[in-house]
Amino acid sequence: MLHYFNDLEESEEKVAMDLFPFASHLASGDILSEDERSKVRSFVSDSSAELEATEAHILNLENEVEMAIRKYQGIALRLDAGKSLLAPVRDLPDDILREIFQQSLPTDHNALLKINSPPLSLTRTCRRWREVALTTPRIWRSIHIPVIREFEDDGSVSDNDDPQADAYALQRIQQKSAAVQEWLKRAGVVPLDISISRDRDSFVHHSDWKQYFDIYIGIISQFTSQWRAIFISAPYDCLESLAKLTALDLPSLESLALSFGGDGSRWPVGPEANFNECWSKSQIFQAENLRKLSLTQSRADVTKFNINWARLTHLSIQTTLGSYEPPIRADKAATILRTCSLLVQCRLEVGGQDEPDFSTVPIVLPRLRTLSIVELRNTSPLMEILEVPAIQVLEFHSTVFGADDVLLRFLSRITRNIRSLIIDSGIFSPSSFVACLRSCPRLKSLSIKYRRSYPGHHDAYFAEKGFEMDNKILRLFTGDRDSAEGDVGHETETEIPLCPELEEFICRTNVRYSDQTFLEFVTRKQNGKIPGIAKLRNVIAPVRTHEWQFIGNDGFKTFKEDGMTYELLYVPRLWRKGFEASGGLEDAIFI
Repeated sequence: MLHYFNDLEESEEKVAMDLFPFASHLASGDILSEDERSKVRSFVSDSSAELEATEAHILNLENEVEMAIRKYQGIALRLDAGKSLLAPVRDLPDDILREIFQQSLPTDHNALLKINSPPLSLTRTCRRWREVALTTPRIWRSIHIPVIREFEDDGSVSDNDDPQADAYALQRIQQKSAAVQEWLKRAGVVPLDISISRDRDSFVHHSDWKQYFDIYIGIISQFTSQWRAIFISAPYDCLESLAKLTALDLPSLESLALSFGGDGSRWPVGPEANFNECWSKSQIFQAENLRKLSLTQSRADVTKFNINWARLTHLSIQTTLGSYEPPIRADKAATILRTCSLLVQCRLEVGGQDEPDFSTVPIVLPRLRTLSIVELRNTSPLMEILEVPAIQVLEFHSTVFGADDVLLRFLSRITRNIRSLIIDSGIFSPSSFVACLRSCPRLKSLSIKYRRSYPGHHDAYFAEKGFEMDNKILRLFTGDRDSAEGDVGHETETEIPLCPELEEFICRTNVRYSDQTFLEFVTRKQNGKIPGIAKLRNVIAPVRTHEWQFIGNDGFKTFKEDGMTYELLYVPRLWRKGFEASGGLEDAIFI
């Protein structure tokens, strides 16, 4: 029986019961007479027959509705198919389609080995798209290869040492390596961009990772003549085969990034430690077109590598994550930089004990635009001899006492043309922070971050010296006359805005300014009432008010419509729960 009665509204139930001929007997509770019983029995019999007939009618109607719905769906499906035949994209010639495919590829990383991401997804739409994709070598020119130990069909990973899981994981690696090989073949003779790195969530503590890397490196080594940009993060012994390559093997190589010890493994010691010897003899760095080089490692002396420093336009020397050894001393960094006159971008993590006869001969880098320094030991001798007249982007991080003085002296010597500044909040006092920004009057982008954790840093020192952006400093950016620089370490008041050309404000650290002051800062930057003040294009900053309350502000809505992008980092106040009868019960001891 269908159950529709319970779906009636209260008013509908009342109307229905008004038609019940024996309604008075329901409320009275009186015993029915024999005549009344006969009438009720007759009513029940007639109503049951009527209910069955009505139910059958409903079922027939439902069947008709279901058939009509199926008919509707079929018509809609055929209609969509017909419309798709008339879609303009079907009329695009192959050369336009190839360009669209090219533009669909990711621009911030290599293409992924994933069926729902281009270029693989382009082969799964229709036969024509597949044919066009497979005959367009340039869309197969990049690939990222994650080294993962899978043990389930769904791609799950594990550090289980079960032999059966090992065999399955190896089988999956071999299947994927065949797919990688086919991918690279599709690129034809186009130069290749390839990245390989371990998935940090897989096979932790597993001892067979080397064979996985060897399989993939063996595959990509078949295409060395096409290598254009290569990034490999792997254990040091997995990369030894690369050290045997010569410059003739790599005619197209322009960018090389190697991260040794990419699995977090211990650095080799004893007789097996042939790393320096292996790579100091390698000819891979002599590739004729190599212009960008990144080395992430520890302990090795890169000055002994056979590198043509004079050709490089981009250089990065960093330490392996978690290493207690800086990758390069300041004096050795100076030796390298003196031969790198073509550098446009440079990142160095510098430290260690310098030689006593550190040369003070200036290092002139006339083309350098981006400089990133991570100071693990005092870099003052190096920073004081750098001559970088074209620099526009400066990133500076430190774990050293007096790091703000080192940065301020550096800024005082170079051209006041810094457009982008990325710094740690922990190295500054309020006055040195303001002085730093006063040295960058043309600054367009400011990024203040938490100090990265380095081995051997001095937490107590930075906790005492570090500053947090407060109301007074924030008001300086708009020349608020209610704020005086004397309050942050200067003697006189000023109405000259701090960094008037600032368009990007990124603060990913603790702050002490109020939400109201932050809102006033954004408003004064965006309302155009202060001459010479640039509007903000992007803001990322902590607030203590939920984001929706800012969005609800009419002015903030206008700023967004005017093109300002923002990300508000909500910093919730400490939440305390109220009384609970069961509070603390989990800690109670019952005897």
